[in-house]
Amino acid sequence: MKKQLSILLTLIMLVCSSMTVLAEEEQTVPEENCGVNVQVVDDFEATVQEVDAEELVKSTCMSANTPEKEIHLEEGTKLEGSENANLTRSASGATQTVFGAIANEGEYAYSIISLNPNEAINVTLECPKNPALDYDLFLYEVNSEGYLGSMLTGSSTETYMNTYPDGTTKTLDEAFAYTNKTTEAQYYAIIVLATVGGSTTDTFKLTFSMIDGSECDYIEPNDSPYAACELPEIAGGVTTINNLSLHIVNDQDWFLWRAPYDAAGSEISAEIVDVESGQYYNVEVYKAEGNKMILASRSGNGAYRIGSGVNYIRVFADEASFIKSSYKLKLTPWSNTAAKMNVRLDGDEGDQQYAPYPGGTYLRFKNRFSPEIQVLSESGYPVRNQLVTLTWKSGSWAEHTGNSIRKISDHTNDNGRVVLTLANNLPSPNDLPVSLGQDSCFRDGPMQFVDYYDTDGVLIETENAPRYITAVYHLARSVYSGS
Repeated sequence: MKKQLSILLTLIMLVCSSMTVLAEEEQTVPEENCGVNVQVVDDFEATVQEVDAEELVKSTCMSANTPEKEIHLEEGTKLEGSENANLTRSASGATQTVFGAIANEGEYAYSIISLNPNEAINVTLECPKNPALDYDLFLYEVNSEGYLGSMLTGSSTETYMNTYPDGTTKTLDEAFAYTNKTTEAQYYAIIVLATVGGSTTDTFKLTFSMIDGSECDYIEPNDSPYAACELPEIAGGVTTINNLSLHIVNDQDWFLWRAPYDAAGSEISAEIVDVESGQYYNVEVYKAEGNKMILASRSGNGAYRIGSGVNYIRVFADEASFIKSSYKLKLTPWSNTAAKMNVRLDGDEGDQQYAPYPGGTYLRFKNRFSPEIQVLSESGYPVRNQLVTLTWKSGSWAEHTGNSIRKISDHTNDNGRVVLTLANNLPSPNDLPVSLGQDSCFRDGPMQFVDYYDTDGVLIETENAPRYITAVYHLARSVYSGS
């Protein structure tokens, strides 16, 4: 017991006195950081949070602007070929696309459409690719006399030219969805308003689709950041939102995630579940600055860099390859801010080989010591590319032999994990000196053995997280002594 305490005290003194054997540079280590506040685990269980779409609530974080001027149909330009009266309704829906131009600021174009009871419409406006123009999209009631009633919904993001992965530079499409909840057919006016600027040559593309409302999922309408569904607090690991769907070609789903201060990014996918596996809808992530929607950057592996605060997630399909399907939205966040470590001790005798020797019960190994470390943020997100250092202190080898101390380091992977290995057959600095077997313990039983071992010390550390210090038993040999 005294030797085990001596080894641990030596390690603690080395840490707190900032000896260069444990640090690349001399530094003052606060006394409180010399403590051990690290969870030792048998295994790293992946945390999976399952959320049903019906548990989501609508966000009130953004509100669409209303037109500053009154809209009168007789003052607008009717879009040619945009009537939906002759569209063939079917269970799979009907889609129509028209193009138009608006010459001057403050002018507008419109289309009159009708919706049957419980019929839904999805409307998308692809704005001109001109940063000097800002077009907005609205839906109004039309009364029996053909006059506009109340504005029902709309989308009025401010023009901001994002560059997308395919090289296209444009502002985010305006979009909304709406369902006729009355018991009678109703008429509506889709309004495209030139809020800023106008052009006779820069055209817009207006797409609208009608489908029976029973084909829509629970969270519709959520086709814009103004109607986004708010995601719950996302703990470490993987969070999956189930029972979502895209029901027609221009349907899109928007979600809001309030990321904590220590979030740095997330892998986000929308896996299609009604067809063979391995197919996904498209995902984009945006930050809002006022009414500007700014596309988040992506890392080399396609994951999004996400900062703290409000993030908007858009799920949509390619028009040419649309598949009507349910999907599940999966988020796997990570962080750049370490706050804590989990440690799983392991060696060539296995991670369950804890020997109850007189000095206490500690992990025992012989030819290989290979702890696995997971670095987490305060919110429980894995910390990627974090340098972790293992220092091993022999309980028997003298310092002048060169076998007294080993120090190795490596960086965590995308899951915030790293395995640091010392072994007899590895080159320096990962070479593990043999045990001298200066301690011994008699093991009684049907067969009796004497174990000869060293009591070594282990220090595991990473920046900004509490250090982990423990004793381990380094077995030299077990000698049969009778039965």
